[in-house]
Amino acid sequence: MASGRVRLKLSLAGGVVGAFQLLEAVSADALDGGHGVSAYWFDNSKTFSLFGTPPAWFGHAHEYLGWFNYGGGEAL
Repeated sequence: MASGRVRLKLSLAGGVVGAFQLLEAVSADALDGGHGVSAYWFDNSKTFSLFGTPPAWFGHAHEYLGWFNYGGGEAL
């Protein structure tokens, strides 16, 4: 899809920075990007918990997004 214009260099978890430092490393341009568990970054913003570990009463993502978009979740 990218016609060879995108190159990925994958590192092992914790190989560059620890899980709790990933967001800061990307923000400081020490890493171009990262993938982690957003609930780890709860101290940076409480909203990370909302998207990283949604409330248990939703059966699947469509129910959760419906509540968020149309049921008052975004207002929280």
